[in-house]
Amino acid sequence: INQPDDLFGSKTTPRTSALSKLYQFALDEALTEFTYDAGVAGLSYNCGFTQRGVSLSFSGFNDKLPAYVESVAQAIASFIPTDEDKLAKFKDVISRDLAAFPFQQPYEHAGQFSQLVTKEPAYLPTDVLKEIDSITIADLQAWTKNLWSKGFGQALIQGNIDKQGALQM
Repeated sequence: INQPDDLFGSKTTPRTSALSKLYQFALDEALTEFTYDAGVAGLSYNCGFTQRGVSLSFSGFNDKLPAYVESVAQAIASFIPTDEDKLAKFKDVISRDLAAFPFQQPYEHAGQFSQLVTKEPAYLPTDVLKEIDSITIADLQAWTKNLWSKGFGQALIQGNIDKQGALQM
């Protein structure tokens, strides 16, 4: 889902990255129980973020895939993080991961530094780390509500599915 530049794209900042990381952790935890049985049946989803916006993917070989796509997409679109204690836990996990950047392998540093000169906007994990602590649950909720307010979606559907089923999804 391509989001407008006021959310992603040229306006992406370290704060945007921190908010998207916090949202992704909260969403994954919130949907774990909801999607567990489908996961056992071989269905899965992934919600991630790119420079252009949100990337949703669904997979699995099952006649229930269209219903799974609909229910998970609705759950994602309606999810608003509310738990401050969980937010503190997610901040801690993300902060520890970002703080480890100086201790990573040289090839990982090279990849990050090359992005600084080849992509715009670009920033280091240490820049994102500086933003994490200042984010409140209210900030995350406001960002989440704005996340789904506008955007342009495109879908690629492949596999054992007819045209009507693809259009339904």
